[in-house]
Amino acid sequence: MLNIDSYQRIMAEWASKTITPHVGDIKAGKGTDVTLQDQKAFNIIFVGFTEITDTFDALEFSSVLLSVASPRSKKVSKEKYLKFVVNTYLQDVYILKERLKTYATQIKRMHDKMGRTDLTQKHIDPLFETVIGAFKGLVDTRSGHVHGKRYTDESLSDASSMALIAEHYPEFDSHYNFSLTNAKREWKNRMENNNKETANLLNKYFNELFKVVVDSGSVITP
Repeated sequence: MLNIDSYQRIMAEWASKTITPHVGDIKAGKGTDVTLQDQKAFNIIFVGFTEITDTFDALEFSSVLLSVASPRSKKVSKEKYLKFVVNTYLQDVYILKERLKTYATQIKRMHDKMGRTDLTQKHIDPLFETVIGAFKGLVDTRSGHVHGKRYTDESLSDASSMALIAEHYPEFDSHYNFSLTNAKREWKNRMENNNKETANLLNKYFNELFKVVVDSGSVITP
């Protein structure tokens, strides 16, 4: 089955061919003045793709941050660092969801205008429900807090409470360390499981988009 790797390879090949004629100008510092062939299509298809992969990379990086030791600086408390990583992760989950919807919408519009509506209806239209359903749990968790306050849950709240108490009563240090370890382990597992499911989603998503964007090994542009 086609997947994100297949899509990435064709994107890299297309980008290389598109940019190569302008390498001299780019190296000379004229990058902002360079207009690529099919610039609009390039921005939608290639740049839009890299925005999606960059966001997924950020999700995986958040998981990595919870698998290594927290910063040792006294300026960065461990429970606040954990809450920051969790909130950043949830924000990136939301961003990825929106970028997947936007990318599919832009590709659909481009190919509908090219008279390829039969293909977009078959391969792109079902993706919107798939994306929304796949992200519903974590995105809903974040959306309820994003405008009012930063996200927290029972394990994160316990760690914050124990941190405050232990600051004044050192005998609570063990309780603080336990609650922090528990929250960190819980979110590390949650991120890892979610990232695996997200990777599966991306494979299915780009499997369908490949069938619209690519024909006979070449990227289709207006």
